[in-house]
Amino acid sequence: MFGLHLAYHAIQSRRVRAVDILTLSEADGDRLRQRLYHALLDSNRLFAESLPEPIEATMKKFTRILVDQLGMKLVFIGIVCEGEDRVRIKAAAGEAAGYVEGLQLSIDPLVPEGRGPFGMTLRSGEPMLSDMEADANCSPWRERARAFGLGGCASAPFGPVCGVRGVVVMYRSRDERFPDAANDLLARLAQDVAIFLSRRATELDLIRTRAIYRALLNEGELLLDALDERTLLAETCSRLIASGLFVSTWIGRPSEDGSFVHLAHADVGLRASAQNDLRTIRDTLAERAWRTREPQYFYDKRSGHDRDPWDDGCEDGFGSGVSIPIVRAGVPWAILTFACAERGVMTGEFAALLVHVAQYLGHALDEVDLKARLVSQVAQEAWLAEHDALTGLPNRRALATRLDLAIERLGKSDAQLAIGIFDLDDFKALNDEQGHAGGDVLLQTIAKRLSDALERTDFIARQGGDEFVFVFEDVVDRSDLVARLDRLERAIAVPIVLGEHLSIAVRGSLGIAVIPRDIATQSLKASAFLRQADRALHDLKADKTNRQTFWKIFSESVDPPQPRKGHAAYVSGLLRGGALRVAYQPIVALPSGAVVGLEALARLEDPSGTLLQPSAFLRQFDLDDQFVLTQGVLERALVDICNLDASGASLWISINVAPEVVSSDRFYVLLRELIEKYRCAPSRISLEILEQSDFLPMDSLGSTRQRLTALKELGVRLALDDVGSAYSSLLRLKELPIDKFKLDRAFVHSLADTPEALHFVDVLLDLARNLRVDFIAEGVESLDVADALAALQVPFIQGYAIARPMLLDALVAWIADYRPTPWKQTSTILGLYARNLHLSKMRRMMLAAAARPDAEKFASDADYCDVGRSIALMGLLGSSIDEGHRRFHDTYSDALAALRANGELNWDALNRDEIEYRETLLRAMQAK
Repeated sequence: MFGLHLAYHAIQSRRVRAVDILTLSEADGDRLRQRLYHALLDSNRLFAESLPEPIEATMKKFTRILVDQLGMKLVFIGIVCEGEDRVRIKAAAGEAAGYVEGLQLSIDPLVPEGRGPFGMTLRSGEPMLSDMEADANCSPWRERARAFGLGGCASAPFGPVCGVRGVVVMYRSRDERFPDAANDLLARLAQDVAIFLSRRATELDLIRTRAIYRALLNEGELLLDALDERTLLAETCSRLIASGLFVSTWIGRPSEDGSFVHLAHADVGLRASAQNDLRTIRDTLAERAWRTREPQYFYDKRSGHDRDPWDDGCEDGFGSGVSIPIVRAGVPWAILTFACAERGVMTGEFAALLVHVAQYLGHALDEVDLKARLVSQVAQEAWLAEHDALTGLPNRRALATRLDLAIERLGKSDAQLAIGIFDLDDFKALNDEQGHAGGDVLLQTIAKRLSDALERTDFIARQGGDEFVFVFEDVVDRSDLVARLDRLERAIAVPIVLGEHLSIAVRGSLGIAVIPRDIATQSLKASAFLRQADRALHDLKADKTNRQTFWKIFSESVDPPQPRKGHAAYVSGLLRGGALRVAYQPIVALPSGAVVGLEALARLEDPSGTLLQPSAFLRQFDLDDQFVLTQGVLERALVDICNLDASGASLWISINVAPEVVSSDRFYVLLRELIEKYRCAPSRISLEILEQSDFLPMDSLGSTRQRLTALKELGVRLALDDVGSAYSSLLRLKELPIDKFKLDRAFVHSLADTPEALHFVDVLLDLARNLRVDFIAEGVESLDVADALAALQVPFIQGYAIARPMLLDALVAWIADYRPTPWKQTSTILGLYARNLHLSKMRRMMLAAAARPDAEKFASDADYCDVGRSIALMGLLGSSIDEGHRRFHDTYSDALAALRANGELNWDALNRDEIEYRETLLRAMQAK
């Protein structure tokens, strides 16, 4: 339609100027005018329909139209490429078409071939009429024209379009001339050719741009789907080839010897010669792109007078291309090369979009790396989900699963099932005497011995503290069970060596519940049998001096009916009898040292005045007991925090709530009523939910989110407690309205002995930042651990290093005496290790660091950075720690200089020195 529109206006303008056709007879002029109009219509229709076709094919059709409609003897089109003199004949038609074979034309006025009407037309940019017989400028071609019967000649220029100027040339038969007015008509024909070429270039750019956008969309989908590096690179190359824009795509990266290692490629089946040529060009451009860190283009593999940008393709298979750096993790990582069949297309928006493809690929590789890290974290979390961090044994979650399966299998077996709860006798005294480190070694040793003594079908889990749970399957009879227990007794009887001159003999007690097969078809709950085993254990420990064996099997006939200390009825009676007490442990903000909150901790006071810890009663409580406990702690905490407000201490309060309570409908009602009753700002209330529970199963995530959202709408904050202790729902936390993470106290407690675990803390801390939730580390029992957590920039801590849990009166006195100590400088070796770990992330942003005003001083002066200042304050100058730190700064300085000089970064040396420095810190800690 666009072409017809042009033709219509062309016809209208020509009607106005029809009288300009001079020297022809009236009839001859009318015939020429009518033919020209038809030629214009047919030409514009051709141009409108031929945009996707090769240029030369369209031009050949155009010349044929002019020959047929105007009765020309010959029509041809010639072009001159930018920077050249020679005229190329690109299309010809007519009975004298043989005339152009071997025809030499030029625009250079210094040679005979350039002084003719063709050269003059192209130089002047104006149409020209000539007579091959009479015009002296045509003398070089006169004899050739006579041989083909050519007479009058008309030529009209067009362009430049896409780097090409051209000329449309028409010949009449011998003794026929063109009227002067034909100049104007010829110019309009040539203008139509220029318009077509320009529109065609625009259309092809649009087609290429759309295809690249589709490729970018495909790359975006691939970014989401990619699981590994190899698949991502191969799929990227294949999808780019499938776009139809390229004949080859290739990805490679330099090796140590400077040659490029092939990573992925795809092509459309280039001939061997074309592949060799492409490889040569590709390697040259890839090397240049790697060195300059910028895209490098080739617009045509040929050069000089062979270059023809009007060609639609290259007979050798490819014509142009580009090599673009791929940036991964902020630094150049590989080179992506595109090769197109067309010449001269690597310009404008198309070239810019190819750079975006390389950027998308870099983002996709970063996504692959992130997924790999997440998979690694998930694997670690999966292990922690089912295992105890200290002993490596299965934990309570794994125990629950194993017990359910064991009871299910019991109905299909002729054997019995036994459950045992074991703990060490007098472990608290041993732990106090030997310290936490000695106690940990003791537990690890006992755990391994007990595990090794079990039969293949048996199972052991650590319940917590010094308590372990056994599951004995396929028990044939009592003698079979006794034989297994004897092996356990022999395993723990051997003294445990804790030092060069210290060995300790330990004893333990084991309560057992036996589940016979004949009741396995009933609706059994493992918790009921665990309570039976626990009752047997308490009976056994109550009379250790008179026992014959270290184990006892539960029997209703021998258990006295009245409630006893530690039993469910006993502790439930204490709770409901007013024995609930609430202790508070301060939570401190780093690095200010200010107290910002309290955790409310439940205690039960027995008749002797002893405060029972939660481990002594929580397991004995059913849901009603747990609800009563939660209500009591909430009410007491809200009253006490109001009293503290009166003394000037405005703090928030954290309260532990069992997942079963949170899941109950009446908890929402209770919480709303208490907030209204005590007029406490709900934002000051944090509910801590245990992470290792089954509260966050995938199949009920929607209902869990709905329930938590309802609580959030009351204005309270939600915290996930004991993160890192067991099964982690970290990957699903973005679906839940969680405000805080609380790192497991046992995990934090182990940091002094396993500094490598600080890596995991750092990962969780990054996750908390990304999810925009607060992060609290509880169980901080030493200044070393507090120093390390501060170095990692953990925002909040709590633990014995600050204060033990206290009842309200003691808390008020403690707050009055407390003076915040801001953290300013690393002061321990463990802190140095954590600080080095934290700073390593900064060092991996080397390119950004290079722009710092103090980058040179930071790199070269080991005394300038905060780690160097800490080493000096700790009196470690001249030590191996100081030497390792200075060696790393030397490497850092060299790397920064190389980066600024040639854009290259020696990551291997930085990583090597960083690892060596951490090992130095570990050796120093072990030597303490």
